[in-house]
Order: sequence, then structure tokens, then C-alpha cells
Amino acid sequence: MRFTLSGEPAGVGYGGHVIPVDAFVLWTQEALRVTRGVNDIGAYRTDPRESRHWCKSCGAYLFTEHPRLGLVDVDASILGDARCEEAVRLMNDMRIGYRSS
Repeated sequence: MRFTLSGEPAGVGYGGHVIPVDAFVLWTQEALRVTRGVNDIGAYRTDPRESRHWCKSCGAYLFTEHPRLGLVDVDASILGDARCEEAVRLMNDMRIGYRSS
């Protein structure tokens, strides 16, 4: 299973309950293109707003589609070096400060 991403990321983000543990990069849906193994991709709807996709062969999470937004988010850990540099640049631009309570 392989996919490519074209163009610039639309944004970056992270999620987690107590600390940020899951970084992702947002792309337009048109930027994502599956180049091999389209039949090896499983999907399920978590709610009407999103659909999560994984590899049926190994179970790895691949991406989540957000049709209402026209975006797809890809876990930053599976992106190549060049894409990670773009994500880091965007994350640095966001500069979300840490505040202790």
C-alpha cells in the first residue's frame, strides 16, 4: 500500500489528553493519491464528520478524511523527511506556548 501527497500542507496539529502525543499534518483531499494497494485500505466512519483509514495487511493507521472540511490528516510519524520539515516549519509558525497551572 502506497500513497503520495502533493503540494503544501494545509496545516498541522496535535492531539492528546494531558500532553500532545499525536502530531498530524492536514492536506487537501485532492493532494492525497493512492498509488498502490487501494484494495488493501480499510475504512470506518467514527461519526458523520470523518472516516479513518488503515492498511488491511498490517493494521497500520494511514489517514483520516474530513469531507466537510475537504481535508485529510496524515500522522506525522509516517511522512518522509521533506514532509516532516514542512510540518515542523508550520508547527513553529503556530508557536503554542506551554502554561503550567
